[in-house]
Amino acid sequence: MRGRAQEPGPKRGDFAPLVDDDEVIGSLLRTQDEIQPVYISIGHRTSLPTAQDWILKLSPVIVCRKPRVWRINESAERSPIPTIASRGICKSFFV
Repeated sequence: MRGRAQEPGPKRGDFAPLVDDDEVIGSLLRTQDEIQPVYISIGHRTSLPTAQDWILKLSPVIVCRKPRVWRINESAERSPIPTIASRGICKSFFV
């Protein structure tokens, strides 16, 4: 994608417009707190706010109590290998 944008805020739902030649062609949208934003563009018969709303609706919120490295290490030590969700470490839900 072509254009310029500033970094959006650090929270889920924060966005910054993606601008090319003084025209807004998309946005950078943060789908999780403190992670890299996703580039969103306007689709066929879809406005930019509608596209952003759909992306947020389809992006689950993942809440983990332990750092990723610990979760990977723990799952490698167990036999058979359990899923992270089955042990209740991470919860995924749609907002």
